[in-house]
Amino acid sequence: MIEFCKNTSLSEKIKKEVLPLFLNLEESQVECLYQYFSMEYQTDPYSDNMLIKQELNIIKETYLIKKDINSLHYFGIDIPCWFNINESSKNIMIIGLDPLRNQKKYKDKLEFGTPYAFHIKSVREKNTKKYFDFVEGLAINYGVYITDASKIFYKEKLTNKRSTNCKIFWGNELHFKVLKKEIELVKPKLIITLGVVPAHMLSGFRVKTTDKINLDLTTYEDNFGLIPLICLPHLSNANNSNINKFLNINITDYKNKTQVESYLELVKLRLKNNTLC
Repeated sequence: MIEFCKNTSLSEKIKKEVLPLFLNLEESQVECLYQYFSMEYQTDPYSDNMLIKQELNIIKETYLIKKDINSLHYFGIDIPCWFNINESSKNIMIIGLDPLRNQKKYKDKLEFGTPYAFHIKSVREKNTKKYFDFVEGLAINYGVYITDASKIFYKEKLTNKRSTNCKIFWGNELHFKVLKKEIELVKPKLIITLGVVPAHMLSGFRVKTTDKINLDLTTYEDNFGLIPLICLPHLSNANNSNINKFLNINITDYKNKTQVESYLELVKLRLKNNTLC
């Protein structure tokens, strides 16, 4: 059985040492947020929680790169989520890009969530089902920590540039600071990146996730040594052609497996051999 965002000694460190880097919240507000998401995970009562909306403050100014908040459309902030993690566990870390939001639905509204909306039953059983099936397959034997390279999604009102616009994103060192702190605490046995931006952040190279897995980009070095790294394409249905191209190059007989089964096989090989061939 996998457990969503269960309180552990490691999760308490994440709440106290990671979230304050980009959120100006009281501890009670953080707990309120995670309790709400845990409730949604079980019962799917998706609706605006006005208590949370009223209590939560806007993210720290440093995260906005000193931008005037009136010049931005705010769509969403995703806080990390996890399954079965603990300090004594074998943990895997999954890193996506950012908390993309539906612009028409959330225009000029601040909406909190989790990566791939895993806290919403109806979403993880439909829109992000492949992502969740992948995580569920990993969580049988490992703790799984899911986060975004950028914890906020917004667009500028005048230019319509999104928060992960190249110059904006790469010029903000806080992204790297937050991610480095997450890796330091989680101490993952493996880091999985979904998409090119987080792969670039960790490897230092522009990675094409439709090519054969590059053996030179299979580790991330932090203060505690080398961590195995595997860079995978997004599991979105809209990305099926790129996923299949990637699998055709990197795994034999992939057509007899689902995409999720193939991803799990690649991860298993990476963990077992510490290399891919």
